[in-house]
Amino acid sequence: MTRTILVEDEHLAARKLMRLLEKCAPTITVVKRLESVAETVAYLAKNMQEVDLIFLDIHLGDGNCFEIFEQIKLETPIILTTAYAQYAIQAFQQNSVDYLLKPVTEEALSRAIAKLQIYHQESSFTPVDYQALANYFHPLIAARHRFIVSAGAKIRSVPVEDVAYFYSNQGSTYLTTTTDRTYDINFTLEKLLPTLDPASFYRVYRKVIVNIQAIKEAVSVTRSRLRLSVLPTPKFDIFIPMDRCVNFKQWLGESVQDKRK
Repeated sequence: MTRTILVEDEHLAARKLMRLLEKCAPTITVVKRLESVAETVAYLAKNMQEVDLIFLDIHLGDGNCFEIFEQIKLETPIILTTAYAQYAIQAFQQNSVDYLLKPVTEEALSRAIAKLQIYHQESSFTPVDYQALANYFHPLIAARHRFIVSAGAKIRSVPVEDVAYFYSNQGSTYLTTTTDRTYDINFTLEKLLPTLDPASFYRVYRKVIVNIQAIKEAVSVTRSRLRLSVLPTPKFDIFIPMDRCVNFKQWLGESVQDKRK
């Protein structure tokens, strides 16, 4: 029996992968499903020796999976899962680790399992350098260029530079364009942030990520709080709390300098 943990914060994706494993790899048993970087680090710190394989989604609710490698040394074989083909294939091929593109198919899973068997059988199999993999991915994760959104029966492509801000409300996440159109998107802000250019986008507080091009002005309302004015004007106030004011001002200055280069 191969004991595996499944690190996946999307419930439907996790259920589908477990069904596929039952069908094409009955000797693999999912002993635990985890949903975040923090949960995974805590679990592996106590149970590393009990895990033979890890299925690991790249984007998790509290960050990206490569933060796990920075906190704990892994030697367990890993099959990474991702919905983003644009930065997956070359990185995985170069680093002797397999990957599954979502939506996962039975054929792709079977190939990954076959590669895992080679990993166990070949004494000359090159160990995976997960830190090198992390270093490769970090600049590529922040590489989103567009969002596919629905407007009634129509599907539209919104370039990331046309997004004024993102915000969450009552469990959903929205983007508002520079032309004042708002669309529901299938992301959490936690998953969204690592895919955005940090020189252009900043999470001003828990529920809002703003594009620097949309900022009109920041006004001090108290000694410890700023009110941010952005265009187009949202239906809610954007306040920057005390503990983020210094970082925001620093980002604003550095980002402006970056844009002038």
